[in-house]
Amino acid sequence: MPLFQNSWFKSPPIAISLLLALTALSGCAVFTIGGTVSGLTGSGLVLQNNGEDDLTVNADGSFSFPTELFDTTTYQVEVFTQPSKPSQICTVSNGSGILAGIAVSDIEINCVLEPVVVTVSAKQAKVLSFFWNDVGADHYKLLKNPDGVSGYNQIGENISTTSVDESISVHLQDWVNASYMVQSCDASGACADSAAITTTTAMLNAIGYLKAGENSSLGSNIALSADSNTLAVSGTTKGIGSVVYLFSRTGSSWSQPPYIIKDNNHYTSIALSADGNTLAAGAHGEDSAATGINNNQNDNTAEDSGAVYLFSHFDSSWSQQAYIKASNTGQSNTNIRGDFGSSVALSSDGNTLAVGDYREDFGSTGVNGDQSIRGMNSRDSGAVYLFSRTDSN
Repeated sequence: MPLFQNSWFKSPPIAISLLLALTALSGCAVFTIGGTVSGLTGSGLVLQNNGEDDLTVNADGSFSFPTELFDTTTYQVEVFTQPSKPSQICTVSNGSGILAGIAVSDIEINCVLEPVVVTVSAKQAKVLSFFWNDVGADHYKLLKNPDGVSGYNQIGENISTTSVDESISVHLQDWVNASYMVQSCDASGACADSAAITTTTAMLNAIGYLKAGENSSLGSNIALSADSNTLAVSGTTKGIGSVVYLFSRTGSSWSQPPYIIKDNNHYTSIALSADGNTLAAGAHGEDSAATGINNNQNDNTAEDSGAVYLFSHFDSSWSQQAYIKASNTGQSNTNIRGDFGSSVALSSDGNTLAVGDYREDFGSTGVNGDQSIRGMNSRDSGAVYLFSRTDSN
């Protein structure tokens, strides 16, 4: 025994090696538990091993729990607290096992931005509004799959807020198949997709519904400018007579300026120029026996002979620019029940006006035929009159 003790103390390195070997053989060796973190941009990530050993991680890279474990001990690494600012979802791979005589270094923590939860509504006509929760992303993107098969593409620019509007053409929107998603993105450009949403629940509210007021027979005739910013709607209003309401759009909001009124003459047809600044309103029930342009409107001796009124928009107001009757004299379409103005159409620049009269009786054919002779079989054969404007004439 003394010989053993002497040799033990005379060779300390050998003694330590023997001690470690005996400890390992007895199952008393300890090892570290760790791995790597990737994608972390938020703060406050806390990992936990076996439900008690906590480790705060602040950046990408390797990590190791401070408490070492004895060999053959089980380990279970989980995310105890998810990071925030921005909010992220971190997941664990290779997070559990049993120590087998070697340190653990292959646990992987992968962090991505938290997907947002998106809702949609139509707060006004032809506008879809998207909202989502703030996850602290650097920016967001709105993506659209227009028909369910074309795939998702970004709409507009990157978004710094948590809401965005999309202007749509209601009749062109594929309400059944179109879907949207919002991406939350970090400063490096890595993005997380929200769940896809459809917009069918917003369809009815995206359809414009315009009312003029009580006792208004609104909607008998309508006209829309080519730029979709001016809407003309004709009807009758109790106590006032025949009216044309003019609605205008600025951005995504509609407003109703003062309407045009012509008492007791029902506007059976209306037309707008492309820019919405010229309005033609046909009144086939107008009664004046006047002919030509801007003559006596107060001679009511030719019942239902018809007329067309031209209005122009300037400095936020509308004013009548011309009063038009058929120009031919004698037994012309200014006679009783002539119905001049039963239909109207304007060229896009507002300088050419076509006026229809489906009850015109003359027997001529072609262009600029004889308008003075009635044919025996030409009653209600109809005609179209063309007028042109040069400057203001």
